[in-house]
Amino acid sequence: MFIAVAELLEEADKHWVFVKDMLEDSSELVTRAEEIYWLSTIAANYTSVYEAFCDI
Repeated sequence: MFIAVAELLEEADKHWVFVKDMLEDSSELVTRAEEIYWLSTIAANYTSVYEAFCDI
């Protein structure tokens, strides 16, 4: 599970590389930001599941 969380966050980091150089009103910026949000939310959910059920 740790590997899955790390890979999700690594993918989010890749999107940040593109986002930091985009104009604020770019539609691509919105798309990338949504993907970053989705990836980080999934990683947080995996972390919550791990803490609740696996971290005994």
